[in-house]
Amino acid sequence: MIFQQNYRYIEDIDNALDKVFTHSSLSRSKNLVIRLDFRYPVEFMYPNDNTAFSKLVNSLITNCKRKDLTPYYVWVREQSLNSLGGNHHFHMALFLDGNMIQNPFQIHVLATKLWGKNLGHSGAGLVHMCPHSIEDQAVNTAVKLRRSSPNFATTFAETKKWLRYLSKEYSKIGYPYNGRRFGASQILNPVLSAPTPTAHIMNSQLF
Repeated sequence: MIFQQNYRYIEDIDNALDKVFTHSSLSRSKNLVIRLDFRYPVEFMYPNDNTAFSKLVNSLITNCKRKDLTPYYVWVREQSLNSLGGNHHFHMALFLDGNMIQNPFQIHVLATKLWGKNLGHSGAGLVHMCPHSIEDQAVNTAVKLRRSSPNFATTFAETKKWLRYLSKEYSKIGYPYNGRRFGASQILNPVLSAPTPTAHIMNSQLF
């Protein structure tokens, strides 16, 4: 378990997230990072396995590959501990080639369509794009990292902090279900030399 700023993180999820984020950011000149939340309809009986979501991930990644977006991903399953029935849901970080895609909203539309299809639902209101407060970004629902930017190391550090929400311990431990609690892209030869943040970022202990 990793402790930082009064938060506790699950180490295997944190390591997987770090690996995928670092590789996707350093192996190409532009990396578009999107965070999505997937929920079930209110009337839905939460399944004990991840079959429906696994189908969603496979379909979404296949669609992105067809568009030459070179996708990478990390997902986690959680439940809300303060709600009746647990309110099971998923968080997903999606990393796409920023040279090939500019608008994250088309991914949101596609994810909504695919998730709804797997649940026999319209999908309306079930998929949300997570906002951020990172500066110098065109939209607050995605981050585009440019390796050529003088602010690359700073944006990298701030984006990593934003993504670490997925690896928090809270809402992942203590509930029974038959299935994996997270999944991630398998990278055979990862590029893992992360950029060095500025002194300001290091002193801020963003991660």
